[in-house]
Amino acid sequence: MGKSCENSRRFPVSALIILLLLILAGVNAGQAQSFDASNTGGPTPLDAPWRLQFGDDPAYAQPGFDDSHWTLHRIDKDWASAGHKGYAGYAWYRMRVILPKGNEPLAIAIYPPAEAAVEVYIDGALAGTIGRMRPEPVWTMRRDVYAIAVPAALHGRPVELALRVWESPLQAVNPGAGAASHPPLAGTAADVERIVSLEQQNRWVAQIPDWVVDMLGVAVGLFSLGLFLLQRHAREYAYAAGFLLGLGVEPLYMWISIQTGADARIFWQVDMGMRSLSTYFWVLFTWSFVRARADRLLYACLAASWILSIGAALVNLGIIHNAGYYWMIAAADLFLSSAVFVRLYTLARRGNRDAKLFLVPFTLWIAMWCVMVSIEALYYSGIVDLTGAMILYHDARFTITWIHVGWVVLILAVGTVLVLRFARSAEQEQRLRTEMESARTVQQILVPEEVPSIPGFSIQAVYHPAGEVGGDFYQVLPIPNGGLLAVIGDVSGKGMPAAMTVSLLVGTIRTLAQYTHDPAEVLTAMNQRMMGRSSGGFTTALVLRLDPDGTLTAANAGHLVPYANGKELDIDNSLPLGITTCAAYSNSTLHLEADTTLTLLTDGVVEAQNAKGELFGFDRAAEISSRPAQKVAEAAQAFGQQDDITVVTLACTGVPDPASAPVSA
Repeated sequence: MGKSCENSRRFPVSALIILLLLILAGVNAGQAQSFDASNTGGPTPLDAPWRLQFGDDPAYAQPGFDDSHWTLHRIDKDWASAGHKGYAGYAWYRMRVILPKGNEPLAIAIYPPAEAAVEVYIDGALAGTIGRMRPEPVWTMRRDVYAIAVPAALHGRPVELALRVWESPLQAVNPGAGAASHPPLAGTAADVERIVSLEQQNRWVAQIPDWVVDMLGVAVGLFSLGLFLLQRHAREYAYAAGFLLGLGVEPLYMWISIQTGADARIFWQVDMGMRSLSTYFWVLFTWSFVRARADRLLYACLAASWILSIGAALVNLGIIHNAGYYWMIAAADLFLSSAVFVRLYTLARRGNRDAKLFLVPFTLWIAMWCVMVSIEALYYSGIVDLTGAMILYHDARFTITWIHVGWVVLILAVGTVLVLRFARSAEQEQRLRTEMESARTVQQILVPEEVPSIPGFSIQAVYHPAGEVGGDFYQVLPIPNGGLLAVIGDVSGKGMPAAMTVSLLVGTIRTLAQYTHDPAEVLTAMNQRMMGRSSGGFTTALVLRLDPDGTLTAANAGHLVPYANGKELDIDNSLPLGITTCAAYSNSTLHLEADTTLTLLTDGVVEAQNAKGELFGFDRAAEISSRPAQKVAEAAQAFGQQDDITVVTLACTGVPDPASAPVSA
């Protein structure tokens, strides 16, 4: 009896306890995961597991929503760990947070998951958006952390904090997709803003190694651009500038895109396009620097340099994922590196000094670069994470990798070889300028600046070389019978070789004039002197003798025929000088009237070309050939000088008209 009474008294107490537990469980079943941030005295990380649900429903933002059946998940863990590897689309996080009391403004620091857009709801009201969620979600460039203000009316109260997250399908397959870098922080607005500012500073500090490399590249790129402006013909300086200046453009473009919240797909496509262009310039620079000939290997390397841009387009179109993209890049880089290495090594074996200079630093750089892209391909494929293997130095502020070292070595190597190339080319150009000045001095002595005065003749001559040293020449020499011997010619080529040939020919003419005044004999002797000394070129020449009685004897070696009062003379023509020893030259004898003016030209007159590509031509030359020599030369120059211009006019003065009939022109 006593025991039964005792048991009857105990039963209601146990039942009451069980009933209370069931009631509490029923009350808590409809509430979000709870976290007390009211008494921490500073910014509090909301690092307890959140309620996570995949999918989308506006009701998920409401404070009374029952999320008890949702998965518990840490917000800084990826979605693969929640059994949703590769998931793209919407997901919701919920947590019940008890906010601090007081009048000081409150805020929550949100670290959004990578490649995602986020909406933040506090007690069902939209408090802030990170990225672009409406009208359609867009993966945008953005910062790492954002401060979301908390309405003052909610201070000290428990609130439902809900995050609506959208993950881009382009990046959902990446390792770590859906994971935030840190749990959110709750605290005073001043503390949270200070944390956000500090995080941004830490971001920039973490990029110091990248900036050092970029700025070093920009400095050497600007230096190379300056060298190109000094030596416009040396295109390797322009290619190096294009390659290196891209290192500075890329981070600037990234900073602008982050500040403006640009569409990440557009950013990535443009960024990969700039990298492809930089690689394109790098290939051109390497080939140009070592003076390698343009061949199929070069064109294949130039095509491979655009794989970055093509791969980005394939990812943006959803054709391939990042893993496939990085395998494409690894294959392209391996091909480029191998091709350029083979070309440099082959040229170095053949004694190419520039290839020897560039081979070692290039080999070091490509080895590290190929390892890096292979590691990235393995990582994004989910095979193995070896990203730590490239780290050379790491602390809480920044990380230095072997790739940074490789870039520095490559940039310094490029700068060094550019300096050496410029110093060598400057020395060569100085030597060439000295030689050209000597040649120009010799030519000025041999090609008269002043027309000789010969009694009974009016002589005008104009000589305008297209460069410092031209290939045209003329000579007007008096002969014992009171007449003159005139020679005009054009040496193929320009510069020093042409100047030396002109010197040889003028010396030959002056020597021959002491022994013969027969034009055909003069040309024959000049041709013999030219054989074996023309370096594969040739010379056109016209030799004529004009006697005091108006008799004209002329022999032509492929030169423009002279004009007589605006009409071409009918004289025999033969092969230019220096082509064959079998060339035969003959004289044509004509008689000129007393008022006849002979005009001798080089092809710089008829080959003058205007901006539209039109040639001055023979018709215009014949039309103006009766004008003074200076006027003819000025007309050709004004039209558009492309080659050396020489004009010589000859006329008999004070000579009685001969009895013979005038020449028909």
